[in-house]
Amino acid sequence: MNRQADESPGSGKTGPFAVGQLVMENLTYTSKEAARPLVSIIVRTKDRPKRLTNALNSIARQDYPNIEVVVVNDGGQDVTPIVEDCLKNFSFNYVFLENSRGRAGAANAGLNAANGDYLNFLDDDDALYPDHIASLVSCILETGCSVAYSNILSVYFDGAPETPETAETPGNRVKEEEVFNRAFDPIRLLVENYLPIMSVLFSKAVLLEAAGFCEALDLFEDWDFWIRVSQHFHFCHLDKTTGEYRIYENDSMEGLHRRKYSYDESRAKVYDRVLPLLDGKRLVSAFNLFHRAGQHRRVNRSVDRMRERSGRAAQGYPAAGKTTASQWRGDRTGLTRCKCAGCIYYHTHAKRGGGFQGVS
Repeated sequence: MNRQADESPGSGKTGPFAVGQLVMENLTYTSKEAARPLVSIIVRTKDRPKRLTNALNSIARQDYPNIEVVVVNDGGQDVTPIVEDCLKNFSFNYVFLENSRGRAGAANAGLNAANGDYLNFLDDDDALYPDHIASLVSCILETGCSVAYSNILSVYFDGAPETPETAETPGNRVKEEEVFNRAFDPIRLLVENYLPIMSVLFSKAVLLEAAGFCEALDLFEDWDFWIRVSQHFHFCHLDKTTGEYRIYENDSMEGLHRRKYSYDESRAKVYDRVLPLLDGKRLVSAFNLFHRAGQHRRVNRSVDRMRERSGRAAQGYPAAGKTTASQWRGDRTGLTRCKCAGCIYYHTHAKRGGGFQGVS
């Protein structure tokens, strides 16, 4: 007996109504498949094979049936055997970049290789819960939004988690806290990065407006991307925890300090690019938002950084919400188009340091 033939729609039907039944069942089958759009999960990795194994295993446990996985190796050691073993039951595309392009470049390479109607990212040191994709797809289809995001649990580890992870040996967890659980607020997003990259599922059509990741950014390339997307689309918040953002405290004190300085410098670069979107009204809204949450000291530091750059902003940036990048093309003295792949920003040379400052 041919099992495949038996399980196909309309198999075994005979008689005068067989054709009609076959057509109706095929239409029902097609309708069900259409309700399960292809989702591409993009995983960037470099020289972290054990953590990658756990990330890919979390994808393999997804209960959504229509997933493509795009693994982008950003110039690191070959992980083909790991990818093939973890994703043996999935359609996957392994992209190997001989020369490292950095976080944003690897993300853009993944976007270019993805075939899905909807896109999601997972970093190689994080993990998804089994209902992550199914929950976000349902949210998007039910609400009609182009972008949806869920809550994410922050998990702290003492060293690396066990490999492979199982329910019985989930790793050396020392602390858990849900800090990524906020309703969507585009004003807050301008000054606070509250969307871990794996929390967001978005339609591929979003790329027609926000293009891709800015490769001039070494960190917070995802935050910058969400800010640009938020200028065109509403984000639907699914109040459900569907993944883990993982922190490994096994670095030396010197390494932690180096990361801290890099963190501040990278955040300043994002604020430089946000300046055109921050008029007085939005700054007041952001201040009130943080003040009510008891975080006014933090926003004061953010405002101080912006004030330091306000001189540059006043020299020719458009008023927030009034002038688009395309309108600048007629009058952009001193401005040049960003050379980053998929970047919609203009840049102006700072008078000191020769750096670039972003203009939307």
